[in-house]
Amino acid sequence: MNLLPILTTIGFSPSSTFVEFVHTYQGPRETAVPGLGPRLPLESPDGQAALADVVQHAAPQLLELAEAIRGIVATNAGAVLVKGLGFERTAAVNGDAVRDALVLALTSAIGEPTDHCADKRVMWPVHSRPVAAGNQATFSESLGEAPLHTDSAFSRHPERYNALYVVRQSRCGGGQTVVVNGPRFLRDFAKTSQGADCIRFLRESDYAFRVPDAFFTGQRFITGKILAEEPMIRFRHDCIERGFDLRPDLATKEHRFNYSLFRDAAEAHASRTEFLMADGEMIVYDNTRLLHGRTDFQDPVRHLVRVRMHERKHAEALRLAS
Repeated sequence: MNLLPILTTIGFSPSSTFVEFVHTYQGPRETAVPGLGPRLPLESPDGQAALADVVQHAAPQLLELAEAIRGIVATNAGAVLVKGLGFERTAAVNGDAVRDALVLALTSAIGEPTDHCADKRVMWPVHSRPVAAGNQATFSESLGEAPLHTDSAFSRHPERYNALYVVRQSRCGGGQTVVVNGPRFLRDFAKTSQGADCIRFLRESDYAFRVPDAFFTGQRFITGKILAEEPMIRFRHDCIERGFDLRPDLATKEHRFNYSLFRDAAEAHASRTEFLMADGEMIVYDNTRLLHGRTDFQDPVRHLVRVRMHERKHAEALRLAS
């Protein structure tokens, strides 16, 4: 039996202090990003710091909820589905900006959000939209299936936490969230006739990961291992397959065979869990231990918000090392 922990809250109603703060801060600072809509001013480093100060005295419940979420994600399950937040009810009464600020406040309390390259967004809208001519759309910019992957597989330092908040779920019945428990999968895979050798190869051999166009900042690819101590799993099939073209020396028959064997086995593993999240729900998971994806959907109005977060101590270590 596959069990996904569910944390049900009694609904959060922000105080007038919180609402007034968001509306005041939103004011003249709102900026628009082409194709993405308005960027919440609170996404800036100064905005996040101001938001954290307000949360301390006007919404301490969010800090308690964040602590509970971290605790559950740290268990073997590696993920938690949060229900009953009440953020959509808040949006209907106080506006979308307050809802977005609550999502940002909660995720910022879980970890340190990372920005999305040049546009500096930390709250990345996941919905179908046009991309620049010549660019390849990512999973978060297109309709359809998203095969199992880990986020930021093309980054030197993938984030520990990933959160997906549902603004509007697909109404076509598709777009179900898919998760596979990485430690369980590797344990079982190691017991198969080819699994142990495959795991050994993926831990010893580098692969090239092509950086998607939406994340490109000057470095077209990185090299790294699909399996390691930290992160446990680094995997994204489109980045790896395009990496084969960029580094033929890392595209041997052994590289291709073991990559395909791993991918097929993960997709078919018994821990695979599919479920349809409802509007206003959020899933938070360990991006270094769980593989995630989504089933096919064709509703162009489906809209989720993604926030990736480093552990605070890790984020500080990265700053000191840079």
